[in-house]
Order: sequence, then C-alpha cells, then structure tokens
Amino acid sequence: MAKDPKDSLRDLQALFKAPPVLRPTAEERRRVLYYPEAFKRHYMDVLDRYRAELSERSGKPVGWQTIRDMIMETEDRDELLAAQRRQVDVGTDRPRSPIITKEDFKGWYDPKRSHLPSDIKFQYIERFIRGLRIKGELDAIERALDQDQVNYIRDALHLFYRPVPYAGAAEIFRGENMARIERLVSYGCFQLETALLPLPPGQTGTCLLLFRDYASHITPVEILLVRQRDEGPPHIFVPVFSGFLLAETVMSVAIMKGDVAFMGQLVLTRPSGATAGDDGVRVLSEGTTLGTMATFTEGSVEFSLGGGDDAQLLRALFGHETLDEDTESITVAVKRIDPKAYFPDGDTGRFFRYRPWG
Repeated sequence: MAKDPKDSLRDLQALFKAPPVLRPTAEERRRVLYYPEAFKRHYMDVLDRYRAELSERSGKPVGWQTIRDMIMETEDRDELLAAQRRQVDVGTDRPRSPIITKEDFKGWYDPKRSHLPSDIKFQYIERFIRGLRIKGELDAIERALDQDQVNYIRDALHLFYRPVPYAGAAEIFRGENMARIERLVSYGCFQLETALLPLPPGQTGTCLLLFRDYASHITPVEILLVRQRDEGPPHIFVPVFSGFLLAETVMSVAIMKGDVAFMGQLVLTRPSGATAGDDGVRVLSEGTTLGTMATFTEGSVEFSLGGGDDAQLLRALFGHETLDEDTESITVAVKRIDPKAYFPDGDTGRFFRYRPWG
C-alpha cells in the first residue's frame, strides 16, 4: 500500500525539526542566582587566566579536565561515595559528577562558539572563583573582579532606587552640582574613633569609612577597622561592614549652602569578609538596611541613624553605647581625612570586600 504523501511530508518535517530546548524547571530557577552575560564572561576569562597561571607554575600545560575536577571536587566526592555504597569497582574508572563535564569546558572555550554556561552550571564556577579569591590565589586580578562585582550589584540596585528632585521646580542635577557631588562624595575617606570597640591587648585602632565612586546615585561603602600593633607591620585592615549608600533624594545644594545631602538607604552587610559559602551578592539579601540622611561637607560627613535593632549594630562604631531597647534616632558626624595617611599610594579605590577577617 502506497504511503500517504501527507505522512511522508510529516516524516520529513520531523526529521529536520530542531530538538526541544530543555529549560530549567521552576524549582531549578528558584535554587540558583541570575547571572548577567557580562558577569559570566568576565569570570570565564578569569578562569582561563588562572589555568594559564597554573600552567606557568607547573611548567606544563594544564587542561580543562584538571580545572573541571578542581571545580567539581565536592560533587565528585559524592559520586565516589555513592559508587562505593553500590560496591562498584572505582579503581579503573574515576566517578565524576555529570553536572559539568570536560566537554562542557571545551564547548565554552571553543573559539568558534559563543555560548556560555547556564545559570545552573555557572554557580559551580563562581563558587570556585570565589574560593580562589579568599585564598589569595587571584590577588593579581582582584581589582578587576571587585569592580565587576560592584557594577553587577549597583546595576541591580539601580533598578529599584532612583532619586527624585527635592527642590520643587528647581533644577538640581546641573553640571556644577554634579561636580560638587563628585568632589565631596566620590572616594571620600573619613575617620571614626573606636573607643567602644574591643581590641586585642597591645593594639590600638581607628575605623575608616571609605566611599568609592558616586555613579547611578549609588555609592559603594566600606568600613574598615585599622588595628595598630606595638610592633610589626604598621596597620592591620579588618573589614567590618560593606555595602552601598543609595540616594533616593538629593537635596538641593543651594538650600544646603554648598553641602551635598542624600536622603535614602544605607545598605550594609556584616561581616564583609566573604566565605566559601557566600553567594556573592549578600548585600542584596542579608545585612542591615537603614534609612538615613547623609550630609557631605568639606570637613566631614554627618549621618542620621534611626532607632531599632539595625541601628544598634552601628552605634559602637560611632562612639555610642549599644542599648538593649529601641532608641530615638541619633546624628553622628565623622571627620574627613586625607586617605594618604593610611594609603600612601592614594589607592582608596581598592576595597576589602572579599578579604577574610584578620
């Protein structure tokens, strides 16, 4: 019996039909972070440079199988234990997790291809890179990594925090005003006394409040404890808080007599030293968020800190007793200093976001 032409046409269409795209399930999407393409590409470049560095150290090429095994060490160990429980002979064939394979890396780094790891697979790569940073293995490229991380978080925050004018119909964001904001805010360095912070015997210290660049109305913030020892290296820098000052309203500089005032949120995470289990964007999901007015002048920055448990975390830093109950808001002023007193090279843009406690 002759085959119906319509059936032949359907068979032909099925033959050339593209295979279905397997999308992550809803549960898988809930379990992983969203990674922008630029963020992935930067980390993949870092991983490639790290592989080249390992090759240089060992004097022989390091392949993607070796890198893959380093990244998936924990998952491979689970596969080995599972095989041993099943009494499988693992002497000749090393069990490996199927989540990421050597072929994945060959595809990602093939110059003829342009695809990137899925979010589900990329989280293992980010975990590995973050662990290397904490160990100091990536110090040579830490600055670029940190700036990418800041940009990544800043872009996410910018979707939710956008400032509004405060001076009625008056134009606020004129060029001369923005120049003043840049001068008073960007890379400002302020010194806090640490009389209420416990320090090891034989050590004295102060705290530094450091700001990075003001952009998109969001400014990265770092609070460092500077421990001075009686003997040895001059300073020990310990990260205390890390986060962002988010401007929801910028006060008119005309009203503020030349000062710059932000009304918004001070978002901080504690501690700022990352751990291997840190998801890389803790400032978005953990830490302290305080409503504040921050006024920058030529000689200082002044914060209003509300009451409540969150504000209690910062009271000791600013020389106020920590209380067991909610208190009224307080205003604290911090003296502006020349950052060269602590950073002779003027390297105030180098943050300590990923440094462990020391």
